[in-house]
Amino acid sequence: MDRIWESWLTRYNRVYAPDMTAPADPYWGERINDALDNPGFSTSIGIMLDRREYYTYDALPS
Repeated sequence: MDRIWESWLTRYNRVYAPDMTAPADPYWGERINDALDNPGFSTSIGIMLDRREYYTYDALPS
């Protein structure tokens, strides 16, 4: 699943919708920099979705 997601991001120039210009209501929790409050840590959707820091793929589906 991560490989398919990375392929989609690459194909569309890493554009994620809705972006932060979308209104918080009704998009809170769906925008790229919205906080994800989890027990024990806090992060954002953008950090969780961008795994390039941890691994890469030798080939992606086109």
